[in-house]
This record gives sequence, C-alpha cells and structure tokens, in this order.
Amino acid sequence: MERVLLGSTGVPVSRFAFGAMPFGGAADRAESERLFHRCREVGIDHFDTADVYTGGESERILGELVAPCRDYASRYGDPEVFDVAERFTALAERHGHHPAALAVAWVAAHPAVTAPLLGANSLAQLDQVLGCVEIDVTPDLYEEISALSRAPAPATDRSEESQGITYGKR
Repeated sequence: MERVLLGSTGVPVSRFAFGAMPFGGAADRAESERLFHRCREVGIDHFDTADVYTGGESERILGELVAPCRDYASRYGDPEVFDVAERFTALAERHGHHPAALAVAWVAAHPAVTAPLLGANSLAQLDQVLGCVEIDVTPDLYEEISALSRAPAPATDRSEESQGITYGKR
C-alpha cells in the first residue's frame, strides 16, 4: 500500500482510507471486525468515523478494534497528549470555564478560523459548549493556552497563515 503524508502533519498514512460508517449498522460487529482486519491486511491504517454514524456505535467498534494496534498507540498514545489535556482542564477550571467552551473559544480566536463547528449529543452538552460565546480570549489567555503544548509544524496548505493574512480582525 502506498504511503502519503497526512496534510502537513508529517504523519505517514495509507494512500486509501476506509469509511467505517457501516460498523454497527449495515455491518454487525463480526462483519465490522472482518472489514477492519481486511483493511489492515492490505495496509490501510486510516479510518474515518463520526459519532453520528450508527448512533456512535461505529466509533465504539472502531475504537475497540484499533486499540491493540501498536502503530495507533504510538501515534495517539503519547502521554504528553493526556498531560496537555489535564493541564488544559485545570486551566479552564482556574478561569471558571468549562473545558469544551474554552477550547472552542480558543479555536475561534485564531485569525484564520471563520466559524468553529460545534457539536453535542445532548442539550446539556450544547449548553456547556455554548459557554464559548461568553469567553473573551485575550491575547494573554490565548498565549497561556497555546503554551500548554508544543506548536505544530506550519500548515503548508494554508499560505494565508505564513503571509499574515487574517481575513478580518477578531
């Protein structure tokens, strides 16, 4: 299977991805497992799923199937990811915000972001996320959040960032 870089992340992935929408729906658990293992046999390591696919069952099944894969664990199992999440949650609490609301507000404060996509599984979750509307992400708060993790490599597919184009001031 040919390998390609995932956008500008530098992460190599299979040239083809598999859409796991049928997992837990048109494909029962056993068939989902067969589909997953066949993809892995031919070198596919890039799967798409979403919480709306089969009421979240697709994500649950794929998560269980991918958990034992060493390459998945090496890509997403870095303890730093969990450390950053814990520090972000603590920062949100110190500032009196729900972590989901602060995360959305921080993303919205980036000059290249037009409209963050909100999502929720319940009205209670949506109300938590909508707290982002009330958060004033000052330059100091933006930097405090940004400093929690290392900066990613520049996105080479978005030249407006490197040129300082902001498409409007926030």
